[in-house]
Amino acid sequence: MKPLVKIVIPDAGPINTLAAAGMLHLLLKPKNVRLILIQTVYDEIISRAKELAAFMESNKKRIDIVTTSICKDNTGKRLRGEPIEKGRGDLAIADFLMHFVDDVVGNAPALLLYEDKKLARLRLNEEIGENVHFITTAAYLRKLEQ
Repeated sequence: MKPLVKIVIPDAGPINTLAAAGMLHLLLKPKNVRLILIQTVYDEIISRAKELAAFMESNKKRIDIVTTSICKDNTGKRLRGEPIEKGRGDLAIADFLMHFVDDVVGNAPALLLYEDKKLARLRLNEEIGENVHFITTAAYLRKLEQ
């Protein structure tokens, strides 16, 4: 059996792109893959389209949802009927990358899928462990094709 590989998706971009291209099923095609999503991203994805919610539900055993302090604060605001200010999603991503990603990944190899150029710049950040490898959604699809 192949070793577990974690795919970290800190932003909704890769999911949205794969879904728009009709290739979302390829995300979990390798049986040794486990997805890691931030709660804020998960909430955005399942609220966007029924097909995305159905995909998440049908694969929930292979998906880990991480709740950061920003995610908890956003949930509290939503429950109180308060607006979620612009930029809170980026704060949740930063919180996740700075305080959670290494613990969630552990010793497993991990791919961090991204499309946002801001995330690409973070690969130089020494705060993120050696097991996390940044890769664009397009590059991930090319590797699957090979």
